[in-house]
Amino acid sequence: MNSSVYNSANVELSLHGRIHDLLHRQHGQVFKDRIHQRFTLHSGWNDLRISLDAVRTAPAAREMDMHEIEGFGIFVIRQARPLVIYLDNVHLSK
Repeated sequence: MNSSVYNSANVELSLHGRIHDLLHRQHGQVFKDRIHQRFTLHSGWNDLRISLDAVRTAPAAREMDMHEIEGFGIFVIRQARPLVIYLDNVHLSK
């Protein structure tokens, strides 16, 4: 996964990214059965990358089915106030 993210705040922000496949539901949607990566966004533009090899090998007990990617999310946790971020050029690539 590659993406550019603009943090409009003057402070760093923790951004979380997750990707899971169709089998994730069958494995109880547990944390260790998907990829989850935390990024620290600085003020301004940030280029983010999660390698496809890391996605494929992320589940603890199996390989992710790269032909059945079902979910992708980018989110923040427990912010004290509303924030604005801009996403650009989000894509999966080799």
